[in-house]
This record gives sequence, C-alpha cells and structure tokens, in this order.
Amino acid sequence: KSQQGMNALQANGDLQQLSWLIAMNQLETAPEKARGIFEGFVAQSAEDLGPDYVDLRSIGWAGLAELALREGSTDDGLGLYRKSVDAFGREKGRMAPWYVIVSGACLCAHVDAGSTEMSYLGMLVRRVRTRVLVSSRTRREFMDMPVAGAALIGLSAWLLSPALPAAAAAREIGLRLLFLAEAMGGRQDLPSLNRRKQMDAAVAAHGTAVVDAARASVAGLSPTDAFALACELLTAPELRELLAAR
Repeated sequence: KSQQGMNALQANGDLQQLSWLIAMNQLETAPEKARGIFEGFVAQSAEDLGPDYVDLRSIGWAGLAELALREGSTDDGLGLYRKSVDAFGREKGRMAPWYVIVSGACLCAHVDAGSTEMSYLGMLVRRVRTRVLVSSRTRREFMDMPVAGAALIGLSAWLLSPALPAAAAAREIGLRLLFLAEAMGGRQDLPSLNRRKQMDAAVAAHGTAVVDAARASVAGLSPTDAFALACELLTAPELRELLAAR
C-alpha cells in the first residue's frame, strides 16, 4: 500500500508538470485554457496539490501574471508576479529552483513594463544575486546551469533598465550576463524570460556594435566556465556599488 501511495503521488506530480507545461505553451494559442490550469493551481489546497504545492502555486500566479500582461493589465500582471515570488516565503523557500526562475521572470516583466518600483526590484536583485553566489559556493558541482541562467536573465534586465542610472561598466556587466545566460542554457519557461526579446531590446538601446562586443567577450565558453565568469561579474565593485545605492 505504501508503494502504491508513492506511485500515485509520482503519477500525480507527473500530471501536474505536464499540465503546467501545456499551459505555458497555451499562453498565446489558447489563453483561456491556460487560465483554467493556472487558476486551478492557485485555488487548490496544499493537500490537493501535493508536496510541490509551493512551486505549483507560484507557477499559477506567474502564469496568470503573463496572461494579465498579455491583455494589457500591466499593474495587475506585475502584482501577480510579485505574488508568484512571495509564494516561497522566507529564506528557506528561496533555495527552491522555481524561486530563482520566477524571480528572474519577475525582474524582466517589471523592466519590460517600465516599472518604477526600483526599491522592490533592488531588493529582489540582491536576493537573487545572493542565491546564485551562495549556490556557487555550496553546490557548484551540482549546479543547475539552466536555472542559474534564468537568474542571470533577470539580473541582466535590471542592469540594462532605462530607469536605472547605471554606469557604463554596470551596463557592460548586464550585457555580458545576458550572453552568459545563453551559454548556460538559461530556462525560458515564462515568456518574460525570452532571451531574444531581451537581446533585441539591448540592441535598440545600446546599438549593435556594443551588443556584439559583449557577445564576443563570452563566445565559446562552456556552461561551467560561463557560470564561473558570471559569479565573478556578480561580485564586481561596480555592481556592489550600484546595489548599495538601491
């Protein structure tokens, strides 16, 4: 009976993963079907959702956030993204891979929307940066590169935000982090994490030559070497000074 129960939990978890994968793919093609799945994750009890209920709750809020943003309800969408991040609670919850993914997406969504919530974004950047650096010291051999890459996409978006009065050196770090995220196969589960969109925005803001130079500076790096360089950039004095002023 115990084994049957474990099998049932595993089957339910597999179905839930399949559900949110389908819903993510339906955000543009069948938004109302996607909405039903995301609303289910938000409405169901922790007992019904099972051991991954925090992840699923966060995914639900994030999916609804993407739908709201797609419909032009910017304030609602950004608020839902903040709920998605807050679903993980305090320090212990922030070690979850999905915390990193939705935080990166939340940063991108706020920057893309031209949000002026700079205090909130600065706080989230500090937490994500700390999460990446702590993991690099304690779990480097087992580091999930695509998850860390999702964090870099969000940090890059913040550094390249027109609303942030960053020095040229910090902007360069932002551009390099974006291409390091690409080298690491940064996850793009959510539309806000789309690297191509971030690259196009960077070209529009800084010009092709500057962006190409950043791309060339990290070309050919393995995921492991890309992550090592990313950690080096995240401890750069320019970035620490910028964060201290937020």
